[in-house]
Amino acid sequence: MIDKLEAIKARFEQIGVALTNPEIINNQREFGKLSKEYRQLEKIVQPFEQYKRV
Repeated sequence: MIDKLEAIKARFEQIGVALTNPEIINNQREFGKLSKEYRQLEKIVQPFEQYKRV
């Protein structure tokens, strides 16, 4: 389970970097798609990060 959460976190970070890419920013469809996925993954990654700190 931890491995799966780590993979989700890696995807979350990958999307975070992609959202700063000027090509993605200029492509509204792709930017919107990635933003939506980022927000969904954020709901998983934040509690996971809190769990790891404990």
